[in-house]
Amino acid sequence: MIVEDEHIVALELEHRLRRMGFDIVGNFPTGEEAVANAAAAAPELVLMDIGLAGEMDGIAAAALLRSEYSIPVVFLTAYADDATVERLKSTEPLGYVLKPFEQRALHATIETALFRRRAELARAEAETARRRAEARYYSTLDNSPDAIISVDLEGKIVVFNRAAERMFGYSFDEARGLPLDTLIPVAVREHHRDHLRRYFASGGAPRAMNERRPMSALRRDGSLFPIEVSISMVDDEQPLHTAVVRDISERVSLEGKLRRSQQAEAVGMLAASVIHDVNNLLTVIQQAAGLVRRRPADHEELVDTIAGAVTRGSALTRQLLLFARQGSVRAGVAELDTTMQRLRDLVEQFTPESVRVVMELGAGVARIPLDRHRLEQIVLNLVANARDAMPLGGVITIRTSVSRERVNIEVADTGSGMPERVLAQMFEPFYTTKDETRGTGLGLWSVREVVESVGGRIDVASRVGEGTTFVIDFPCTLDSPSQPPPPTAVAQHVDATPASILVVEDEDPLRRILVRTLEMQGFHVQSASGAGEALALLERGADGFDVLLTDLVLPIMGGLELAERMRRFLPRLRVLFMSGYGDGMGADLGANMMLAKPFSGDELVASIHQSLVPRGDPS
Repeated sequence: MIVEDEHIVALELEHRLRRMGFDIVGNFPTGEEAVANAAAAAPELVLMDIGLAGEMDGIAAAALLRSEYSIPVVFLTAYADDATVERLKSTEPLGYVLKPFEQRALHATIETALFRRRAELARAEAETARRRAEARYYSTLDNSPDAIISVDLEGKIVVFNRAAERMFGYSFDEARGLPLDTLIPVAVREHHRDHLRRYFASGGAPRAMNERRPMSALRRDGSLFPIEVSISMVDDEQPLHTAVVRDISERVSLEGKLRRSQQAEAVGMLAASVIHDVNNLLTVIQQAAGLVRRRPADHEELVDTIAGAVTRGSALTRQLLLFARQGSVRAGVAELDTTMQRLRDLVEQFTPESVRVVMELGAGVARIPLDRHRLEQIVLNLVANARDAMPLGGVITIRTSVSRERVNIEVADTGSGMPERVLAQMFEPFYTTKDETRGTGLGLWSVREVVESVGGRIDVASRVGEGTTFVIDFPCTLDSPSQPPPPTAVAQHVDATPASILVVEDEDPLRRILVRTLEMQGFHVQSASGAGEALALLERGADGFDVLLTDLVLPIMGGLELAERMRRFLPRLRVLFMSGYGDGMGADLGANMMLAKPFSGDELVASIHQSLVPRGDPS
């Protein structure tokens, strides 16, 4: 568009510009007409004379064109004083052309002005696109259900979306510039800083899209809550490390409720099956005890029956304790073949006459890192399964052998075998193919837990109609097995006087039988039903005791505290704990010994003797 009030000059200018290849969208003599026609003509550039006819000069017209239509101007002028130049600056013109026009200068000025104009438009469009993209980005951030937090290479927060504000309790302005570990629990901050340093040093390798790391986070109010985090790096104008954080409090709560529900269901299943088994064992014991009274001549056979029932009950309680403590196994050492020889009679009692038991022992003196009771439990469980798989009879073969530094036990049967679907589930807790009156479903599960807890492996091979073979291999150990001394002549203390023992047990029948067993072996025995009564005996001036035999769990004061108090008066007192929880549920017994209930009279007396051996004496 040309705005020039001298008609001849305007026509000549238009002629020149058309020859240069430009399109002329208007040629007006006044500023008022130029402004009025600007919207319709939509020129890219206006050539504007400063001095124009009419009330509006070129500078005023240029200011309106720029402010209202963003149309740039190149001024045409023959002169310019200082005041005029200052006014010109306010319109931010793209150039000046001096009259009279020189062809090259005119063309260069217009081309330069158009280039600058088009560059400005491109920058404006790019800025608009950037702002739109940024608006979409922040809209996406703010509508995300997950917290999105970005930090710079110094670990300072630079992005903090609305979900992060709601989750952590900080506004964006409050969070911006804070170290990221402000959101991390104090106890793990140093570990988190080390992890972040390693992550930055590695170049910020992104995690897989679904790979989320569980951890704890810290709200502004100091409360902790569980989260899952996925981290990646955005390499823009400045590298940013971005964490997508999900609050999993609700999920954790639901999982906890589900676990409690499953535990309750498991306890119900366990109770139903255990009640049946325990009642069977109690019936055996009760009937055998009654027959002992009426038929004393058969007492040896009946006593063996009672002992067998107790052994089976003991194995059942060990399974329950193993399940309750998720695999806790007390350390020990057993000589494999010796234990199998001792177990032979019990295995034969376990099986009917139609089942023949064959033992092929070839492990010699090889020892495994497992106590004898756990080893017996494993074998009896496998024998029971083999027996139940042969209702019409068959053969159970128990083999032992040594291969390199491993000790092997094999229990094979000629029974019905197992299909693939049973093999796939057989080691799961509570899984059983028997009816609800014949098993807890914990037998094979407990076998695997015990075996694997000491570094062993268990494999099974089975084909329907051809039998099943379990093969267990243990690491071989050089440690010596626990060999309690024989229960004869053990009642003498080191100075040849009868050892004095205080028995503390709150169950009256058990306390009486313990006292009777020890007295029959020549010990001097006193008893108490609880810690208070035991301390009262000490205060009344009793002659002192060599050994304290006490249950770990007592009313009011437990066995550990009782032992500690008594040792204040009797520093040389030896302590032997008893527990119905197998290993005392993880109690720290120090150097003291412990007997796991149930135990035999021989085991009790042997343990008392062992406690009396002077410390440091290997005998």
